[in-house]
Amino acid sequence: AGSVTPLTDLNPGFKIYSVDGAYKGCSWGVLDYTSYYMDIMKVDKDDTPVWNVQYKASEAYNIPAGYPRYMSELLANFAKDDILFNKYIDYRAKSAPHGDCDASCKKSVLCEMRCGRSKDEATFCKGMKEEEKMYHYKRIQEELTC
Repeated sequence: AGSVTPLTDLNPGFKIYSVDGAYKGCSWGVLDYTSYYMDIMKVDKDDTPVWNVQYKASEAYNIPAGYPRYMSELLANFAKDDILFNKYIDYRAKSAPHGDCDASCKKSVLCEMRCGRSKDEATFCKGMKEEEKMYHYKRIQEELTC
């Protein structure tokens, strides 16, 4: 998710969602979204904030819509396809420089994506080794520390 006040080493960002709605029988489901970011280093140099399109989900991830079914399939594809997963990691950093995401990092990120709530980890993160869980919790703690 985007944040205009990121905690650490990220560019500010936000998303605009296209939603199926405003007619009788609509689903109110997410059709697509566009992610925007601001290159904070450029703002520091130019003193002029500019929001840039980072990506459009349907194009970047080749998904027909943002419905849960397609997002679930995308998550499965992230697990299988390192190139696609690393594209997500680049987008997640909002086009800011970032470190590599190794195998433990990948498992932790996929766990985060599967869990809508922390209590869901027991169900959705089965099979994670103890050191991977510790990596996951350490990362969350670091992100919450100012």
